[in-house]
Amino acid sequence: MFKTLFIVNVCPLKIFFLFITILIAACLGGCGEISDMHIEDVDIIVAETHKEASDLTGHSSVSLYAVTVWVYGVSGPTTCYGHHETDYLQRDDYAGHPIYRNGDTIHISISASGPAGPAICGDAVSMHEEAIFIGFCVPGGYTLRVNDFTKTFFVGSEL
Repeated sequence: MFKTLFIVNVCPLKIFFLFITILIAACLGGCGEISDMHIEDVDIIVAETHKEASDLTGHSSVSLYAVTVWVYGVSGPTTCYGHHETDYLQRDDYAGHPIYRNGDTIHISISASGPAGPAICGDAVSMHEEAIFIGFCVPGGYTLRVNDFTKTFFVGSEL
Protein backbone atom coordinates (compact mmCIF):
# COMPACT_ATOMS: atom_id res chain seq x y z
CA MET A 1 0.00 0.00 0.00
CA PHE A 2 2.82 2.46 0.85
CA LYS A 3 4.51 1.78 -2.50
CA THR A 4 1.28 2.51 -4.44
CA LEU A 5 0.64 5.70 -2.47
CA PHE A 6 4.22 6.91 -3.12
CA ILE A 7 3.92 6.37 -6.90
CA VAL A 8 0.56 8.15 -7.03
CA ASN A 9 1.92 11.20 -5.16
CA VAL A 10 5.22 11.44 -7.07
CA CYS A 11 3.86 10.99 -10.62
CA PRO A 12 2.11 14.40 -10.84
CA LEU A 13 5.29 16.09 -9.62
CA LYS A 14 7.42 14.29 -12.25
CA ILE A 15 4.93 15.19 -14.98
CA PHE A 16 5.01 18.85 -13.88
CA PHE A 17 8.83 18.99 -14.02
CA LEU A 18 8.85 17.22 -17.40
CA PHE A 19 6.38 19.82 -18.75
CA ILE A 20 8.52 22.72 -17.45
CA THR A 21 11.67 21.18 -18.95
CA ILE A 22 10.02 20.81 -22.35
CA LEU A 23 8.74 24.39 -22.18
CA ILE A 24 12.20 25.77 -21.35
CA ALA A 25 13.85 23.70 -24.11
CA ALA A 26 11.30 24.96 -26.65
CA CYS A 27 11.94 28.57 -25.65
CA LEU A 28 15.69 28.17 -25.92
CA GLY A 29 15.24 26.89 -29.46
CA GLY A 30 13.00 29.64 -30.76
CA CYS A 31 11.65 32.16 -28.25
CA GLY A 32 14.05 34.96 -29.15
CA GLU A 33 15.20 36.94 -32.15
CA ILE A 34 18.97 36.76 -32.81
CA SER A 35 20.71 39.18 -35.18
CA ASP A 36 24.06 40.87 -35.78
CA MET A 37 24.66 43.70 -33.35
CA HIS A 38 25.09 47.18 -34.82
CA ILE A 39 28.62 48.38 -33.97
CA GLU A 40 29.01 52.11 -33.28
CA ASP A 41 32.77 52.27 -32.70
CA VAL A 42 35.84 50.19 -31.87
CA ASP A 43 38.90 51.37 -29.94
CA ILE A 44 42.08 49.40 -30.55
CA ILE A 45 44.61 49.20 -27.71
CA VAL A 46 48.10 48.05 -28.66
CA ALA A 47 50.66 47.20 -25.98
CA GLU A 48 54.29 46.41 -26.68
CA THR A 49 55.47 43.15 -25.12
CA HIS A 50 58.97 41.92 -24.44
CA LYS A 51 58.20 38.74 -26.39
CA GLU A 52 59.49 37.84 -29.83
CA ALA A 53 58.45 35.35 -32.47
CA SER A 54 60.43 33.90 -35.35
CA ASP A 55 59.56 35.38 -38.70
CA LEU A 56 58.28 33.17 -41.51
CA THR A 57 61.81 32.22 -42.60
CA GLY A 58 62.80 31.24 -39.06
CA HIS A 59 66.09 33.17 -39.34
CA SER A 60 65.23 36.32 -37.39
CA SER A 61 62.84 37.39 -34.65
CA VAL A 62 60.15 40.06 -34.65
CA SER A 63 58.56 41.85 -31.71
CA LEU A 64 55.07 40.87 -30.61
CA TYR A 65 52.39 43.39 -29.67
CA ALA A 66 49.35 42.50 -27.56
CA VAL A 67 46.12 43.80 -29.11
CA THR A 68 42.83 44.34 -27.30
CA VAL A 69 39.74 45.87 -28.88
CA TRP A 70 37.01 47.74 -27.02
CA VAL A 71 33.72 47.39 -28.89
CA TYR A 72 30.75 49.78 -28.51
CA GLY A 73 27.53 48.42 -29.97
CA VAL A 74 23.75 48.78 -29.96
CA SER A 75 22.03 45.59 -28.82
CA GLY A 76 18.56 46.68 -29.80
CA PRO A 77 15.86 49.32 -29.84
CA THR A 78 14.52 48.50 -26.35
CA THR A 79 15.79 47.31 -22.99
CA CYS A 80 14.60 43.75 -23.77
CA TYR A 81 17.55 43.28 -26.13
CA GLY A 82 21.02 42.27 -24.99
CA HIS A 83 24.29 40.66 -25.94
CA HIS A 84 23.91 37.12 -27.23
CA GLU A 85 27.33 35.84 -28.35
CA THR A 86 30.81 37.00 -29.35
CA ASP A 87 32.71 34.82 -31.79
CA TYR A 88 36.23 35.29 -33.14
CA LEU A 89 39.05 33.10 -34.38
CA GLN A 90 41.07 31.69 -31.53
CA ARG A 91 44.11 29.89 -32.83
CA ASP A 92 46.67 28.43 -30.46
CA ASP A 93 49.80 30.05 -31.96
CA TYR A 94 51.41 31.51 -28.84
CA ALA A 95 50.49 30.81 -25.23
CA GLY A 96 46.96 29.91 -26.29
CA HIS A 97 46.45 33.07 -28.39
CA PRO A 98 46.73 33.76 -32.12
CA ILE A 99 49.62 35.60 -33.77
CA TYR A 100 48.55 37.79 -36.69
CA ARG A 101 50.91 38.70 -39.53
CA ASN A 102 51.20 41.90 -41.55
CA GLY A 103 48.18 42.30 -43.84
CA ASP A 104 45.85 39.96 -41.92
CA THR A 105 42.16 40.74 -41.52
CA ILE A 106 40.80 39.96 -38.06
CA HIS A 107 37.11 39.01 -37.94
CA ILE A 108 34.84 39.31 -34.90
CA SER A 109 31.13 38.53 -34.94
CA ILE A 110 28.85 39.84 -32.17
CA SER A 111 25.16 39.00 -32.04
CA ALA A 112 22.30 40.41 -30.02
CA SER A 113 19.04 38.80 -28.96
CA GLY A 114 15.62 40.06 -28.07
CA PRO A 115 12.08 38.83 -27.59
CA ALA A 116 10.37 36.98 -30.45
CA GLY A 117 6.97 38.40 -29.63
CA PRO A 118 5.39 41.23 -27.68
CA ALA A 119 7.09 42.03 -24.40
CA ILE A 120 7.03 44.80 -21.83
CA CYS A 121 10.27 46.67 -22.44
CA GLY A 122 11.70 50.08 -21.68
CA ASP A 123 12.04 52.63 -24.47
CA ALA A 124 15.77 53.13 -23.93
CA VAL A 125 18.20 51.80 -26.52
CA SER A 126 20.13 48.83 -25.18
CA MET A 127 23.90 49.40 -25.46
CA HIS A 128 26.76 46.89 -25.22
CA GLU A 129 30.45 47.43 -24.43
CA GLU A 130 32.99 44.64 -24.50
CA ALA A 131 36.77 44.33 -24.27
CA ILE A 132 38.22 41.48 -26.36
CA PHE A 133 41.84 40.38 -26.27
CA ILE A 134 42.32 39.22 -29.85
CA GLY A 135 45.93 38.04 -29.59
CA PHE A 136 49.36 39.15 -30.70
CA CYS A 137 50.45 41.02 -33.83
CA VAL A 138 53.85 41.41 -35.44
CA PRO A 139 54.69 44.88 -36.81
CA GLY A 140 52.56 45.79 -39.82
CA GLY A 141 49.15 46.90 -40.99
CA TYR A 142 45.88 45.15 -40.14
CA THR A 143 42.18 45.33 -40.86
CA LEU A 144 39.64 44.66 -38.12
CA ARG A 145 36.07 43.68 -39.07
CA VAL A 146 33.44 43.59 -36.34
CA ASN A 147 30.14 42.70 -38.03
CA ASP A 148 29.65 45.50 -40.59
CA PHE A 149 32.20 47.86 -38.97
CA THR A 150 35.73 48.00 -40.48
CA LYS A 151 38.80 49.74 -39.12
CA THR A 152 42.48 49.60 -40.13
CA PHE A 153 45.33 49.93 -37.68
CA PHE A 154 49.11 49.71 -37.58
CA VAL A 155 51.37 47.98 -35.07
CA GLY A 156 55.07 48.65 -34.51
CA SER A 157 57.29 51.56 -33.57
CA GLU A 158 58.71 52.05 -37.07
CA LEU A 159 55.28 52.60 -38.66
